Amino acid sequence: MSDQTADADPAHQLATAMERQAGISVSVGLDLVLPVVLPGCTAQDLPLWLTPVSVTFYQVDEFSLTGAENLVRALTAQPREILPGLGQYRTCPHTGTS
Repeated sequence: MSDQTADADPAHQLATAMERQAGISVSVGLDLVLPVVLPGCTAQDLPLWLTPVSVTFYQVDEFSLTGAENLVRALTAQPREILPGLGQYRTCPHTGTS
């Protein structure tokens, strides 16, 4: 796609605006951006500034709770597994001075 054609493409304009907006957010921290890969797409479709190889992204396999479970868990802070508490601990005898 030539630069002239890309500039006229509404999808390209939207992507450029989003990248510009995200560039502001990136200076604050990438924790404000949650990369999501929608059905039919791959991590390679994410913008380069998200560096899909090294940043966590959420794959949505289908538009259902099952297909988006990891994303829903991330957005609602619901871990997949909850670690059990440590329980009671044993106290060790002191070695005192006599």
